[in-house]
Amino acid sequence: VGDRGDIYRTSGSKFVIVSTETNQSDMIELYDEIRDKFREGVETEGVIHNLNTYGGYMNIVDKDDRSDRTFYDCLLQSYNESKQYRHGELVIYNGNHTGDPKLSGKIVMITAIRASLIEDFHGFYLLYQPVFKDGGTVPIGAEAVLRWKSEKYGVVDSEDFLPEIEQDYAFERLGDWVIKNALHDAKEFVEVYPDFKLFITVTQSQIWAPYFVSNLYELIKSIDLPASSIMIQISKECRMLEMKRIEHFAETLRKGDISIGIDDFGRGNAWLKTFSAIHPDYVRISRELVDNLGKSNDDTTIITGLVNMMHLCGKTVYIKGLDSEEKYKYFKGLPVEGFQGEFFSEPVYYDEVLDYY
Repeated sequence: VGDRGDIYRTSGSKFVIVSTETNQSDMIELYDEIRDKFREGVETEGVIHNLNTYGGYMNIVDKDDRSDRTFYDCLLQSYNESKQYRHGELVIYNGNHTGDPKLSGKIVMITAIRASLIEDFHGFYLLYQPVFKDGGTVPIGAEAVLRWKSEKYGVVDSEDFLPEIEQDYAFERLGDWVIKNALHDAKEFVEVYPDFKLFITVTQSQIWAPYFVSNLYELIKSIDLPASSIMIQISKECRMLEMKRIEHFAETLRKGDISIGIDDFGRGNAWLKTFSAIHPDYVRISRELVDNLGKSNDDTTIITGLVNMMHLCGKTVYIKGLDSEEKYKYFKGLPVEGFQGEFFSEPVYYDEVLDYY
């Protein structure tokens, strides 16, 4: 960057360049220089690392009364578009990305969610997506799913805000809140159905948290919940973590009788590397593959092969996102342990899970 601006590290491997002298075209040129440098490779200890770069740009003419957090959210929006849609091209923030005017409004919503997070989790609550065995009418378990609700925005699915706040300083508190409430609910589920399994998805930041596993064990012990009832699954973003970190995380959980699984298991070399590193107890097949069942012969062949391969490897297989009887009938002929999706049940409240028993 030199004397073209000041550079700050934010979260993880994200950096912000702030300049009062450099115009937009100069900043684009600077970004391209950085991007090309990382593409060529950075050498450490004799090893060349070819790195991908993603970036967003925002020109601030008049700050008005908007907060620094708002500007940062705008930059994150541009960064995410660069990563997801533009293959690393610098994205100029204009409040209307990818042709969707709702995205600029999303930034305001994320800011409101952050405020709720700080205000003692106001508006956050848990639902449970039941998991059924083939032919069963009583769930063998349930997945804890997070929701947020407000008067202005209604009910917001966790997929619409977790990626934006996962690196936030307050996210760790939210993750702990989810774990604590879900385990207390699971205690009651297990009391009425001893074989009940609670599925909880963890994120990159939770895997990196130094005391996550020890705190989890302490909580399990304090509420006298069988550790074997807990099914921890890593999210698809965790594929990008260092394999040794994921492997250690899985081994530590398994030593305490907690099952470790892979969520959204599907195509891709990254998942196979993760599979080989942690030797999961179970996998949940990617919803994308389930959605394409019957639409694409290739996807149908892939998903059939994946289920049979996991069975041959001695892994338990769960299918998520089932929304039709036709798909259910197809999977009935395969070695699948459990099913979840709209065809069986939408996510329900805690007391509605108890009603099943």
